[in-house]
Amino acid sequence: MVRLSPEGEIVESIELPVPRPTIIAFVGADRRTAYITTARSGLDADALQAAPLSGAILSFRVDVPGVPE
Repeated sequence: MVRLSPEGEIVESIELPVPRPTIIAFVGADRRTAYITTARSGLDADALQAAPLSGAILSFRVDVPGVPE
């Protein structure tokens, strides 16, 4: 996952423990909690063993808040 500047330059990169992140949402009053849904469909047994969190919802805090929709 990457954070881009207004000019489109990568300013931060976050490694996720899954090969197929799907959608990110910023929640909370300060919009500094990120939730990312992930996919597991189509992954074979080896891929699932390597990335057991596939299909989970991941959550972490961010320094820069998301913008309102």
